[in-house]
Amino acid sequence: MALTFPTGPSLNDETTTGGRTYKWNGQAWELVGSGIAGPTGAAGPTGAVGATGAAGAAGPTGAAGPTGAAGPTGAAGAAGPTGAAGAAGPTGAAGPTGAAGSAGSEGPTGPIGSAGSAGAAGPTGAAGPTGSSGAAGVTGPTGPTGPEYSADVTTPTTITTGTIAGYDPGSGDIVRLVASTGVQIQGLSITGPDGSAKLLVNVGTTGSITLNHATGPNANAQFAVPWQANYVASTYGGAALIVYDTTSGVWRVV
Repeated sequence: MALTFPTGPSLNDETTTGGRTYKWNGQAWELVGSGIAGPTGAAGPTGAVGATGAAGAAGPTGAAGPTGAAGPTGAAGAAGPTGAAGAAGPTGAAGPTGAAGSAGSEGPTGPIGSAGSAGAAGPTGAAGPTGSSGAAGVTGPTGPTGPEYSADVTTPTTITTGTIAGYDPGSGDIVRLVASTGVQIQGLSITGPDGSAKLLVNVGTTGSITLNHATGPNANAQFAVPWQANYVASTYGGAALIVYDTTSGVWRVV
C-alpha cells in the first residue's frame, strides 16, 4: 500500500496513513506508537558494590546518673589568728583642783620690741604758682619765594563731529571743550611725559562729551577708565582729569 503525507507540515504535526500515525520532527515523518515489542533481553551482570557512606552525626548525651552518698567529715582545721585589740575606753573625769601655791619673785624686764613699719605717705601738697614766661626768641630769616604756577587754559574750536577717532586737545593744561551735539572721543592723537595731566572741562550747554574706554587709532593714547566703561562729561561743567602713564601707554581717567 502506498503511504500519503501532507505537504508543508509544521513541527510536531501528526498525520495517519496506512493505518499508522506519524509525527513531523522538522526533517522527516516518524512513526508514533503501536510498534510491535520484541522479546525481553537477558539480565545483565550485577554491578560492583558502591563506596561506604560518611559516618552519621553523634547521638545526644545521655541523662546524668543519681548523686552518690556523702563522704565522711574531714578533720578540723587549725585555729585562726588572734583578733585585733579593742578600742581604748573613754577618759575618766578630771580630779579636783589643788590649792594655789605662793606667788614667786618678779622676773627680769624683757627686751625692747622691734620698731613698727612706717605709716603711709601723706597727700601731695598743692602746686605752686606758674613762673613767668621767658623772652621770645629771635625770628629767623624769610626763605626764598618759590616759583609761581600758572596753568595754561585753552578753548579749542567747537566740536561738531559726533565721533572723533584720535582727538588733539592742544597743549593747554586746562582744556575748555564745547560740543554742538553729543560727542564720542575715541582716545587722543597725542601722548605726553609720564605723569603729565590735562583737565578736560565741558563748558558747553548743548552736547555731552563721552571719553570711550580703550578705543582709538593711537594704541598709546587711548583712555583707561577705572571701571572699564565710557566716561561722560555732562554739560555745564562736567570734567575729566586725565594723567599720562608711559608704562602702560594710556591716558588714565582719574
